[in-house]
Amino acid sequence: MAGGAVTLEDSIHPPGGSAALLQTLLKALKGHFVDWHREQLIQRVSNVEAVCRKMLSTEQCRSIVTDPLKMWKLYKIVPSWNTWQKNRLYQALKKTNRALVEELEGKCFVDRHREQLIQRVSQVNKVLNFLHGKVLNRKQYQNIRTKTMNPEIMWRLVHLPRAGSFRCSETELGFEVIAAVTIQYGYDSWDRRLSTSEKQQWMVSSPLFNIRVEPARAMAAVHLPHFLCLAAAEVDISQLQVAHFADWGMTLESPTWVRPFHAVLENPSFSPIGLLWKQIYSKLFPPIHTLVLLYRSSRAADITLHLYLIPSDLSLAQAIEDNEMKYQSIRVRKPSKSKPLYFGSCSFVSSPSKIEVTPKELEFSNMAVHPLDPDMEIYTKDLGGKLELSLVEKKTQQQIWETTVRAGDVKLPGSTPTRAGNIQDKMAKTLRDALQETLDELDSKNVKRFKSRLNNMELAEGYKRIPNGMLEETDTLAVCDLLVQYYKMEGAVEVAIQALKGINQNELAGKLETDTRRIPAGTDSICSRFSAVELGSPI
Repeated sequence: MAGGAVTLEDSIHPPGGSAALLQTLLKALKGHFVDWHREQLIQRVSNVEAVCRKMLSTEQCRSIVTDPLKMWKLYKIVPSWNTWQKNRLYQALKKTNRALVEELEGKCFVDRHREQLIQRVSQVNKVLNFLHGKVLNRKQYQNIRTKTMNPEIMWRLVHLPRAGSFRCSETELGFEVIAAVTIQYGYDSWDRRLSTSEKQQWMVSSPLFNIRVEPARAMAAVHLPHFLCLAAAEVDISQLQVAHFADWGMTLESPTWVRPFHAVLENPSFSPIGLLWKQIYSKLFPPIHTLVLLYRSSRAADITLHLYLIPSDLSLAQAIEDNEMKYQSIRVRKPSKSKPLYFGSCSFVSSPSKIEVTPKELEFSNMAVHPLDPDMEIYTKDLGGKLELSLVEKKTQQQIWETTVRAGDVKLPGSTPTRAGNIQDKMAKTLRDALQETLDELDSKNVKRFKSRLNNMELAEGYKRIPNGMLEETDTLAVCDLLVQYYKMEGAVEVAIQALKGINQNELAGKLETDTRRIPAGTDSICSRFSAVELGSPI
């Protein structure tokens, strides 16, 4: 059991059967009742005063019971307690909240340790393969394999193999680590986390991230990207706070320091985490770094463009991109950065060409959640060679963004204007996509032949055969994973092409060769989106 992680081999086949399984997992989790059930106890314990009287001094008891969040305040001192003190709390809870304690103790192991298992179980694909056909049907299995643990979060997973300082190019998140570490991270939802009153008190200043780290002690600092323009000398950066979200609500702390595009938090704890600016007491609000995004609609008449003016929030830009792709729009690739704006400012589109713009003016609004509908729709019958567009702030009459759109910029690939709604770019984006799409072309008979061929063909030196027992009863999703696991990405493609030719699927083999030649090298590398910089230098 390496690094404290619970593996499938350790958990499913421990010596001694199910009792040993339970002991193995309990040993790995290393916790106490009051630690395991922290969130439930904070939310549900009643008569906190009686609990405190049984174990705390009069002064400690008074300071806790007068606080509205009694159990939360009690738990602020629990982590410093030894086992004897935690046992006293457990006994006090049994006497004052017996029904709750019995309920929690009676929970199934996987319910009781849900959060620990989500964060610490390794080799999840093997767990899924074990459950496939026994507990999970094919649809459930595929949904879990191809989607996310939380349907609102698209998770990214990276293993950083050494100490250093790293930045993700897709999210601008930065990590300073003191040892090898595995990080799982994705965007969360401010709208889901903030209450109505909190939205009035605080201005969202960054994406909200959900981050999990193993081992947590290897993380020295996290660099959270923000979209505030802090160049103005009169801006009070003490109004910027790091928000954490747990089951009992939001907690705040000051960042260790603030940089032009990041706020740095040293020795972080991880839950949903992001940056907020205090609105109520701020007299001077900072301007906001902005992006202008432009899309051509494939389902509207003639040339119809969708324009978005948003904070420089890559989570919002990604959500807009995903929504436009659902309607088969195309991104008009133009410089997206515009001049910083204050919330509440109004802008309008200007052009020497004949265009129709709806609405005529656009207010740059402070919203915790930006709607995915276009901020503006721009229509023209014909580009006439080119279309010059500029975005102008109404109050100052200053141009904040400009671009020139040419016919090639808005050409709908693989279609004519009369059939714009039928576009679909079929080209695979990654080597894995190409491999998976190829395997999915095989019918059930040829899938069996393909798996048999994998076990009976000559392999290049250094390649090991995938055990036949692992290939049996697996679908193409699992076969693709096994190929990548045993031969790495490029080797997996090479072996698959060889096996396809061995079962006379030469057309598919040729297509896979052609598709993979179009895909840039490194597209499938987990660390390809990470750049390393000197530890301690600005991220």
